[in-house]
Amino acid sequence: MKQKKNVLQQNKMSIYKELDGEVFVVDNLSDLSEGSKLTKTVYNIFVVCNHGKIQVELNGSSITFSEGQLCVVPSGKMVKGVMVSPDVNVSVLCVSDKVLKSVMGHQIAIWNKAMYLQKIHVTDAAWCVGMKYYIFSIFKGKRSSLFKEIALSFLRTFMLMLCEQFNLSESAPQKETVPNKRSARDEVVFNQFLDMLAKEPAKRQPVTYYASALCITPKYLASICTRVSGKSPMKWIMEYTMEDIYSLLRLTDKSLKEIAMQTGFPNTSFFGKYFRAQSGMTPRMYRNHEQRTSKGQAQ
Repeated sequence: MKQKKNVLQQNKMSIYKELDGEVFVVDNLSDLSEGSKLTKTVYNIFVVCNHGKIQVELNGSSITFSEGQLCVVPSGKMVKGVMVSPDVNVSVLCVSDKVLKSVMGHQIAIWNKAMYLQKIHVTDAAWCVGMKYYIFSIFKGKRSSLFKEIALSFLRTFMLMLCEQFNLSESAPQKETVPNKRSARDEVVFNQFLDMLAKEPAKRQPVTYYASALCITPKYLASICTRVSGKSPMKWIMEYTMEDIYSLLRLTDKSLKEIAMQTGFPNTSFFGKYFRAQSGMTPRMYRNHEQRTSKGQAQ
């Protein structure tokens, strides 16, 4: 069994990597020093906090979770650790998009809705304590001839139970009343659009770019987004683009030119005008404000 060679292994954590590198788990992780670096997630990450308290920046938004809670970070997000208590200890499950979509099946719509529409990232973890020990017994125990089937079945059970938590979550935003009825097909296409948008490195693309990738017309994509979410595809593109910009301005030292290029703008002038139109301030003003705020909190 090959172990993932990274800082976790150097700190002698118990890492178990399986299913051709599509899934790996980390047991009793207490050294989160590497988490202070800005990282773009390539796995869907499930963090159960066993002890302590953690605060992270997820695409520019602050998320705090503590003992007894589960934090979910979908793939393609910019994440950085901000605060970790001295007694912190977590267990981590990482699942690739390929495996996630395989085990979720048509229930992937619930996942996409929670992650991208409602943005539910923290939930109570009491229900998964027993499951946590079970999954480690699967990965650490003696391999059976049905190991892969057992592991995938467990992951499906875990994900379905998590989706049930999403459905029951009292922390979910108010349920929007969309004026027009939407079909099952609408839900599928909308979820595909959100999935593409979340993973696109430079999200500020024309609606035709996403519609073409989905093999539909821009007009049809616009009608689907409006029926399902009450917002146009342009509104979604703008929100996701601004999330990336906020995150890069707050969490990196990249120049405005570098950020403009990374987020899909032809030049810093256009980038600055776009940002100001959405936020009411220039990118430099925003960065300076955030730096002053961070220094004030640190003192």
